Amino acid sequence: MDRSKRSTEKGRGQSVVEMALLLPVLLLVVVGLIEFGRAFLFYTMISNAAREGARYGMVHAGLDAAHIQAIREAAWSRVVLVPTSTVSVNVTYDQLSPEGTIVPGKSRVIVTVQHPFSMMTPLMRPIFPNTTIRFISARTVQGGTRAHKPTATLAILPSPTPTSTSTPTSSPTPTQTPSETPTPSPTPPPTPQRLHIHFEPNYPCKQNGANKPVRVKVHVTDEGGAPVTNATVTVYVNGVYMATLQHIGGGLYGQGSDCWSGGSYDTDQPVRVRAELIGFVPDEVNANTSANPPCSSCP
Repeated sequence: MDRSKRSTEKGRGQSVVEMALLLPVLLLVVVGLIEFGRAFLFYTMISNAAREGARYGMVHAGLDAAHIQAIREAAWSRVVLVPTSTVSVNVTYDQLSPEGTIVPGKSRVIVTVQHPFSMMTPLMRPIFPNTTIRFISARTVQGGTRAHKPTATLAILPSPTPTSTSTPTSSPTPTQTPSETPTPSPTPPPTPQRLHIHFEPNYPCKQNGANKPVRVKVHVTDEGGAPVTNATVTVYVNGVYMATLQHIGGGLYGQGSDCWSGGSYDTDQPVRVRAELIGFVPDEVNANTSANPPCSSCP
């Protein structure tokens, strides 16, 4: 009798220990499923917003502020889980004409949508830190920039003058034919200025070793050498979009108050930086990190 009772108590104690060991694992799995499901919903929302903006820009392309804002609003129309003020929408164009205008069938509208994402439960935050969900969608422009359609004007012609029947003794009076007035040729639009971008000294650079970031700082001016402070400046490392740089003063672009630093690379990397601004011909610059001394911080 006592032996059976002790055996039952031993079995209960073993079950409690097993439950104590398994419960944290089960809890982690359940919470992880919830968090990753939430991340997938945010990714779907961001990708749908980028695609919607690119679809709208494909048929309503334009370099002026009104067209850019319309494309942003089309992308924001797909944002439903968070306030639109927390979702960044960046609109750029590539393969423009030498004059900086859109070429239908060749130019592409590129819509980049991003939103900061963090885990909801404190249990997952130490494992998965804050990140940014980003999606890029590009479409070839079909219609180009929409122009104002001129209104047709109805021309009022003079009524014909009745002609009397000629008699044998009188001859018809010849009618003078009016000469055509030459149409003045349209004045060609002024050629837009070209942006000028160049790397700052010792950029781009990377520290020697594995898993090291690339550092970039550029300077953007107009044709007269004046600093440009409101350009859209994007960084591509090894052909992959990495970031949109911020203006840090005097036509310099980086991040925060100094250079931009990002990525994790083992070897030398090719870096391309492109500057765009409405009304200007874009410009870009290319260089390899090996062209400059290694850097462990912003030079």
